[in-house]
Amino acid sequence: VAEDGRGVVKVPVTYTVDGKTFETTVDIEVNVVESKTKPIVVFEGDEITPASVKEKVVPATNGTANEPKASDIFKTDGKAGKSGLTIPTTVTHNVDGTEVTEDVKVPVTVLPRTEGEVDVPKGATPDKVKDTLKAKAEELIKTPDFPAKVPEGYTVTVGEIPELPADIANKKGEPVVVKVPVTFTSPDGTTYTS
Repeated sequence: VAEDGRGVVKVPVTYTVDGKTFETTVDIEVNVVESKTKPIVVFEGDEITPASVKEKVVPATNGTANEPKASDIFKTDGKAGKSGLTIPTTVTHNVDGTEVTEDVKVPVTVLPRTEGEVDVPKGATPDKVKDTLKAKAEELIKTPDFPAKVPEGYTVTVGEIPELPADIANKKGEPVVVKVPVTFTSPDGTTYTS
């Protein structure tokens, strides 16, 4: 069988006609098919579920994708930027009444998250606070350790800051958490926003 899974196998056949036994060889074409997988893309700290792994498996022919063992699913904390991450699972095929199990590995890409703090002067307008937040987010995605965790070929952009309360800069000593959207664009154009 060739590298692409195709080939011809010669099968010896013995048959009897009018009491005479004959032997011959029959060529049987073989096409070995393999299930495909699509990568799971998550953010650091997100949970990977068995169902999310199963949905990334595209069974060959009439196969059925199975959920992985819970013990094979890892926590994503500290995994951003790591290459070669996979979760093993199986595909069950029914071949002429016989159950055949195919092992597959689903690739996992873990995208980084970052956080930071800014100080704003009391009385600053919401627009000034937004500008400060956006500048800080832009700075954070350019710090040396963040780009090192971004998968090759991905681009990262800071999104628009959400609307802020008018009195945001009047809350002395009260920290306010603002989630700044950061979008990762994969080489195929798929976007992921955290």
